[in-house]
Amino acid sequence: MSRRPLFERVAVIGCGLIGGSFALACREQNLVGRIVAAARTKETLALARELGVADETTRDVQQAVSGADLVYLAAPVQATISILQTIGSRLEKGALVTDAGSTKAEICAAAEQAIPGTAEFVGGHPMAGGETSGIRAARPDLFRGAPYFLTTPEGSLSAAVQRFYDLLEHLEVCVCVVTPEEHDRLVSLASHLPHLAAAALMNVVISVDGAEGQVLGSAGRGLRDTTRIAAGSPEMWRDICRTNKQNISDALAAYIETLSFLREDLDAGRWDELYDALRRAAEARRRLDELPGSQTE
Repeated sequence: MSRRPLFERVAVIGCGLIGGSFALACREQNLVGRIVAAARTKETLALARELGVADETTRDVQQAVSGADLVYLAAPVQATISILQTIGSRLEKGALVTDAGSTKAEICAAAEQAIPGTAEFVGGHPMAGGETSGIRAARPDLFRGAPYFLTTPEGSLSAAVQRFYDLLEHLEVCVCVVTPEEHDRLVSLASHLPHLAAAALMNVVISVDGAEGQVLGSAGRGLRDTTRIAAGSPEMWRDICRTNKQNISDALAAYIETLSFLREDLDAGRWDELYDALRRAAEARRRLDELPGSQTE
């Protein structure tokens, strides 16, 4: 017996890796009825139809959300804020709007202003993805086992949002409900700092006079694994830094201080202290491998 869809008509705005994977996962689990996708280019929309991501496609976001009972915004942070300001007047009564942005405080504030009282917004952030992007990289199991944040002002869910929570549980994600502010603090350490650290390491490597080709040519798994995420979209990461500035700055300050301690121990020959720092890091990293979602991007 087939499952009755949790949402009858879903508009996916931004049909890349995240939006495409969400649509494919919902379709695979028969969680939704029809899916309409909106994107900027005709090429992406053609691929959305070809790959089975969407039943309908359009470049007009207002047309996409018309009649939808779930609107899923999967665009960069600044673009998401702009889209929220565009779609408010076209939302159906009772529609639920959510997003997949990497920062939440500014998006949630924009949604509070843009979403009418007849509809509802809940912030979202799947901790999935990686350095690849675009609809060709979309896959239905991308979110499986990954943490998925839902953010509300009080850190609790209204009855209207419970259906979306149920949908996420069917996708086998690890749902975590927090406030937008707590989300931004947590991901500044768990996601944003690692990306900037990887970018900084790559910039160190390529800045060594005359040695870039030699270093890259001799790189083993250590450099490749540590800097893999540095290949992510600079546009997206600029927006993340812009909308989570203070939290990221605090995380960078703590990271720089720790690097300074390591350098001081190295320069002074304090090998026991250096060993202790390396031991604590190794033990924490092994604990990380044991946590749910450790195999996700």
